[in-house]
Amino acid sequence: MINPIDPLNQFTWWTHLKHGGLLIAPARLAHYFSTEKPRLSFYWAGRLRSAVQAQQDTEKLGAQAALLDTVLEGILQLPTLEWKKASAVGAEWGHRLITGENFKPRRLWLGSNGAVLPVFDDDVKQIGIGTGRRSIARVVEWLRKSQQKLALLTNGVQWRLIHAGPDYEAWCEWDIALWFEEGEPSEQVLALLHLLSPKALTPPKEGEPAPIVAAIQDTRKGQAELSTNLGERVRLAVEHIIHNSGEVIDHLRAESVAVTPRDVYIAATRLVMRCVVVLFAEARELLPRTDPIYNDSYSLQGLREQLDRMAGGRSADTLRHQWSAWPRLLSLFRLIYEGSSHEGLLVRQYGGGLFQPGEAGSTDPILRALALFEHPKNEPSDHAIHHILELLTRAWERVPQGRATKLILSPIDFSDLSTEYIGILYEGLLDFQLRRAEADSPIVFLNLGDQPALPFLQLDAMPADEIAKLFEKFKVADKKGDSGDDDADDAGEEDEAESSEEVTEAGDVLPEVVIEEDLIADTGDASQDREQQRQRIHAWARRAAEAAKLVKKPKGKPSPEKQRSLRRRYRQGRQESCAPHHLPG
Repeated sequence: MINPIDPLNQFTWWTHLKHGGLLIAPARLAHYFSTEKPRLSFYWAGRLRSAVQAQQDTEKLGAQAALLDTVLEGILQLPTLEWKKASAVGAEWGHRLITGENFKPRRLWLGSNGAVLPVFDDDVKQIGIGTGRRSIARVVEWLRKSQQKLALLTNGVQWRLIHAGPDYEAWCEWDIALWFEEGEPSEQVLALLHLLSPKALTPPKEGEPAPIVAAIQDTRKGQAELSTNLGERVRLAVEHIIHNSGEVIDHLRAESVAVTPRDVYIAATRLVMRCVVVLFAEARELLPRTDPIYNDSYSLQGLREQLDRMAGGRSADTLRHQWSAWPRLLSLFRLIYEGSSHEGLLVRQYGGGLFQPGEAGSTDPILRALALFEHPKNEPSDHAIHHILELLTRAWERVPQGRATKLILSPIDFSDLSTEYIGILYEGLLDFQLRRAEADSPIVFLNLGDQPALPFLQLDAMPADEIAKLFEKFKVADKKGDSGDDDADDAGEEDEAESSEEVTEAGDVLPEVVIEEDLIADTGDASQDREQQRQRIHAWARRAAEAAKLVKKPKGKPSPEKQRSLRRRYRQGRQESCAPHHLPG
């Protein structure tokens, strides 16, 4: 697999915060925030340390107000004269909530060019848990009624920056217990200095959004693009779960269970859609994600985070020899279907056909096929489950970088999805059928038009001129299917091609992407024949990229820099020409 670009390498402070929903996509950080670390003087570091210690000592009165003054006016340097506090906050900033109370910020910062930062404080023990959920609901309702984009809510210990849209909300949160590491200001303090600085909160011009608000709005636009790519990622996840359970299912089918390939495919689709629904429910807090027992033992996002940590560095190979994620996944599905009345973990019984467990003796063939996946002999590795969760929770997004663009894996905000869209995803998956490719005859998907699937042996025997004609034929078919002015489209394509050529000659990196054949292979012990087959497919894709003039051969002996650029262009050309893999069976 080609390594994706990690936009968080220079923004580690973002990963040290607690997140709910998707406030700012990692891909947007570089565009709106500086990569330079802001400096905190020795004096203010000492002042902050003293204020934090006073807040943590519950016997000291007025500590929360002192901490707010230190952070907001001292550390963040939001001028004191621009603050309104308590009764100085005008009545026009109050709004009547659904409960009938008149609610307004405890503090209000009014900067230049219409900059606003409302600050609410509360004395709840934990924000977002138990009675602390009411505090969040009040702030969210106030944001929507006041048409403000951001608000800061704190109980002194937790500092939550909340954004509320018409039908969604997202936030990031600081914890003062994590503000110092080994006596020095931590990454969380750097996050404060980045996100809540006067520069981040002040619009460049009157009527324009502040940089942090622009980053949030840009993220929402990007989520629409990511959602369109989610359908393909979900289909790949279905393929992956079938691929990793294929041998066991074939063995059980041969023994006694009578199911068709169509039944197996629909059962796999149900399993993946269960994950999609759970991710949606956890994002909207319909499941108790904040409960430590649920998060550590059942939560799907919690499982993904655990596998992410385990997959780092050399330990990635250990996931191939661990099998704890799949039983946990099945336990989660059973918990949702049957519920839990235990006082330590209260979950209502949801039931429903989607989460109904498999049953080998059922008259329903889909339930019999589900029983094959849930059979104790079927043990997909933790590596396989991790890859499925990666497919479902992240998608490729194009991000401008200089004169070129890069593809970055960005997280998908499931709280932004609608139930209608999830239904459309499910219906779209049912349009596919399960087919098995012969072991010595891989199928190649051409990334043109409707992505036709052709036998590799047939493609490999074609001379260069026939490959060029084949690609040209599909390009012509593509143009006929397009709507709008053909001439305008052609002109746009020419302009885009010229721009792309200029970028490549300038040495900028073209998008590096993952081809499906790499996504499917996960066992780590592929046979020598299969490896030779993969190399032949890659060699053909390189030849096809040249024949279709997706990549131009350099004249003369290229320099090392141009050789690296050429290799990147071949990767891109290979992706544009085909996405080879065995059809799962």
